[in-house]
Amino acid sequence: MSKKIRENSYIINGHFITKSVAGLGRTGREILRELDRLICDEDLELELCVPGDGLVDPPELNNIKITTLGNEDSRRWTTTELRSYAYRTNRRVISPVTQYSVVRHSIITMADVRYMEKDPDIGYYDSLKFRSVCRLQSVIGLMHADKVVTISEFSKERIQKYFRVPDRKLHIIGCGWQHFDRIGEDESIFERFPQIKRGDYYFTVGTLAAHKNHTWIKNVSLRNPDATFVICGGIDKAIWSDGLPDENTSNLLFTGYLSDEEMKSLMRHAKAFLFPSLYEGFGIPPLEAMSVGTECIVSDIPVHREILGGAVHYIDPRNADVDLDSLLQEELKESKKEVLSKYSWEKAARQWLELIKDNR
Repeated sequence: MSKKIRENSYIINGHFITKSVAGLGRTGREILRELDRLICDEDLELELCVPGDGLVDPPELNNIKITTLGNEDSRRWTTTELRSYAYRTNRRVISPVTQYSVVRHSIITMADVRYMEKDPDIGYYDSLKFRSVCRLQSVIGLMHADKVVTISEFSKERIQKYFRVPDRKLHIIGCGWQHFDRIGEDESIFERFPQIKRGDYYFTVGTLAAHKNHTWIKNVSLRNPDATFVICGGIDKAIWSDGLPDENTSNLLFTGYLSDEEMKSLMRHAKAFLFPSLYEGFGIPPLEAMSVGTECIVSDIPVHREILGGAVHYIDPRNADVDLDSLLQEELKESKKEVLSKYSWEKAARQWLELIKDNR
């Protein structure tokens, strides 16, 4: 930017509003919601810039202006429309979700660096194309960013391993779970699936990502034929080759994709929520489960120890020979309330606000 940068005025990269309300999309929306409330008494102007088409559930904002730029169909929206607007209006860019920025003095987010990691058993978690794009975006983003946000100590350590980002530039801002309080419940899910008996099934949320480790779910269901396992979401054909569970896994039920309300009902009434991930940057679903009082069985990986502490039960994600019922009898070292009290979207937004103000 050749002209003097405008003080107290920032553009927020809202490209994530074109994505589903899950994962990072959820995080971005919740940060926006809280920032919008917090800046009402601040001498600070935030403008959310979004592609003109293809928005998914745009947030209702009172203090953050929403501006549409160009067309979502352009894959180069960040490098063309957003970049041009930022230079034209002489402002910095904040990216609460993505590591990619092409404007100097930005604040970017690197939630994790899974695209750099190689698993000893399954190799890389993602395709070569995806890994290449993410790595290039990270390099470019780090060239332009004054500050980098990540979501856990674990992610900070991995970022520094691969990109050597100095401590002074890297800031940890966690996630929250309070959005789950705003979601209602739809008990009709038990009428649609009468095989699911309240309090008598293990529940997990399915995705097609290899790092979610649903091979463990499959193998555990085979070893525990008297237990019922319920998966909400897609079916990974790399695990179930024909898109259906094996004939030997009759105790495993796929619900397909469900509404948030249906999923919350299943979460609340489960015997336990299963989260056997091999890699996570933070891990919001176990906090959601804990918020409705459900026991969690999670993989013993560093980030889960960091975030979930002693309020969950741990398993070896590479060993399916486990007695889940016995595991649930083990006394926890920390209460769910203690862990939940450490994280909130409001706390995260306040940290974002201080970071933005410090970047002036």
